Amino acid sequence: MTSSKISPWKETLKSIIAESIKETNLCPPMQLSTINLNVKRPANRSVMFRGFLGENQGNWEEERKMEEYLTEVTSSVLNPKFESDLLTITTDVRSTKVSQLLKNSEFEICWWFPSTGDQFRLSGNAYILPSPSNPLYKDFHSTNLLSPYLSQVIKFNWEQERMKYWYKCSSEIRATFLRPPPGQPILLEPGETEKQYLRQLNAISTDEEDKELVKQALENFGIVIFKVYFVDRVELYCENHKRTTWQLKKSDIGNDGEEEEWVERSVYP
Repeated sequence: MTSSKISPWKETLKSIIAESIKETNLCPPMQLSTINLNVKRPANRSVMFRGFLGENQGNWEEERKMEEYLTEVTSSVLNPKFESDLLTITTDVRSTKVSQLLKNSEFEICWWFPSTGDQFRLSGNAYILPSPSNPLYKDFHSTNLLSPYLSQVIKFNWEQERMKYWYKCSSEIRATFLRPPPGQPILLEPGETEKQYLRQLNAISTDEEDKELVKQALENFGIVIFKVYFVDRVELYCENHKRTTWQLKKSDIGNDGEEEEWVERSVYP
């Protein structure tokens, strides 16, 4: 058993993601489970990993263009870049996974990498970051969320972070946030065909009509941030298989209170 204040599983996971992308040109989807309190059972779906909060995810030229965009749309100093183990996805804030996580923030992710034979299970608590004008914003409790990763207290611009993810979405994905709420029934009269919705949407527009569409879509666009407390990795392509767990625990550090550290264990698969 070993312990560490820095998440020891993150670099391993990043290297496996990189290997998977190298082999298949794709990052496998994550299987996200939430709790459906209405029927008292788990709800599972596939979601796409959008990177670790605070980190660069593109080349220098892409980052430069994005920073110019963020400066234009938020009119504020750019947030600092920092290393974190906070996983992120983008979402429609009207979706059932958001409503379920707002009622019970606990989650579990199962992530299978066929190119390396690794399975990761990650569990913890989720945070929903919607538009500041959305009523759900009052439920975004970001206090101390970044304290393990930033050496000093700063005024972090969460809207700028949300806009960064919006910019990185494809125009096709941005357009989906103009559609009716996910899961809403399609009700058609006899002979009526389904409405054709906009297929592409720019991150920003100078056209007044398009500006309104961007505004509407952004109201439905959000980020889910996953704070992980437990990780279970199984390696199935090695001899006899191998399994490792990491758990974030409080550690007594004397008069200064408590501090969190990761405890690693090798366990039977």
